[in-house]
Amino acid sequence: MTPIWYVCDGEVETYSGQEADWKCSAVVIAPSPEEALIKVMQYHQQIINHVEVFHNGKTVVAI
Repeated sequence: MTPIWYVCDGEVETYSGQEADWKCSAVVIAPSPEEALIKVMQYHQQIINHVEVFHNGKTVVAI
């Protein structure tokens, strides 16, 4: 399974239920922290969209 990351103001940490505001923070599905940062940049450039995923019994919006 691909890891889920929480990115906030350029800092990347393992996702543990944090809420994203989608301006300064995001929840990202990516194989590495570096790839998570790239996806955040692509999201803000409107190259990719967010999706809903099921994680630990709840629906999470992620990119």
